[in-house]
Amino acid sequence: MNNATVGQNKNKEWVFVYYQICPKCNEPIIGIKVPKKREWYPSRFDTEGLVLLHK
Repeated sequence: MNNATVGQNKNKEWVFVYYQICPKCNEPIIGIKVPKKREWYPSRFDTEGLVLLHK
């Protein structure tokens, strides 16, 4: 997945958006995530804790 910084939440934690196109159905997959403690920039391959957004 690709990821990008969205900004900081009310707890001053950085929030990232993760996104990609589903290889099976060609629909977007989008989620948000706060990195683990002491992690400056999360890996785009680490989707643990990712909250998927739905219509």
